[in-house]
Amino acid sequence: MIHIDRPDGVLQRIVSSYLYRSASAYAPEMGMLTGWLGNLPVTSLSLAAGQTEKGYSLQGAAAFREDKRNLLAKLAEGKGEEGDFEALVDSPMPGQLLLVPDQGSNYALISEGIALVLLTVEKDMVLFGFSPEDLAAARGALQSESKRMKIPRSLP
Repeated sequence: MIHIDRPDGVLQRIVSSYLYRSASAYAPEMGMLTGWLGNLPVTSLSLAAGQTEKGYSLQGAAAFREDKRNLLAKLAEGKGEEGDFEALVDSPMPGQLLLVPDQGSNYALISEGIALVLLTVEKDMVLFGFSPEDLAAARGALQSESKRMKIPRSLP
């Protein structure tokens, strides 16, 4: 489980690190991602991943900058179109991530013919997971603190 406030700051540190710059020298396509990662329009990100008796599970929530509110509202109404996810995340590679309507305001995010995650919008946040059950669990956790994962902490 992970939660990051201001992931753009964390990502900016990563892309300005010696390791990332060195890797970019050997893989020029990484250079294209540098500006995007440092300016990702996500203001907070929470992820919980694991394995259940049914297989792998992913629950996540991402909050976006204020300038993305109209697009989030469109998605929440179930009116999302193919390129809307790329517009939401300001993707530098158009046509790589396709948003495909699923049920109601749920969508599948597809790349090269493979469904990566399911997603929906709730309370101005994008919720995502591998399955409809993951989306339902993420929505439940957002609505009720009692349904959130309890992680024992080893440090105060």
